[in-house]
Amino acid sequence: MQQGVGDRLHLIAPETPLAMERLGAQYDIGFSGETGFSRNNSLALGNKLFSYLCSGLPILASSTASHQAIATELGDAMALFPAGNAAALATLLDDLLLNPVRLAAAREDAWRLGQGRYCWEEEQGALLRSVDAAFVRITATTRASR
Repeated sequence: MQQGVGDRLHLIAPETPLAMERLGAQYDIGFSGETGFSRNNSLALGNKLFSYLCSGLPILASSTASHQAIATELGDAMALFPAGNAAALATLLDDLLLNPVRLAAAREDAWRLGQGRYCWEEEQGALLRSVDAAFVRITATTRASR
């Protein structure tokens, strides 16, 4: 690599969704560099964010609307950089990777959030309640229109 990071930056082959958290735990940081090229890209949160948290990885993310919204809840487990700003991203990388105490604290925060607040075991109840409520509304609307 021209930038001299070839021995430190590793791109790995795609894996199955079931392996993401196990694989992620081997690394230091999760990256979500969404560009915000469309409204959906700016507003949607990628599943990878939650896999990173469940793996105990702090997240470096571009400052899309969705990332800004969740960053307030994630605290030190997520840091934002302006999309396309390589210098800001490099500064965040240096701040974490060159400070083992800070990296360990960010990993601990990510792990705590991933195992408590942002995990399927916690969220499945909310999803199932939403689906049940939607079915109740659909059933009530259907009955009322008869």
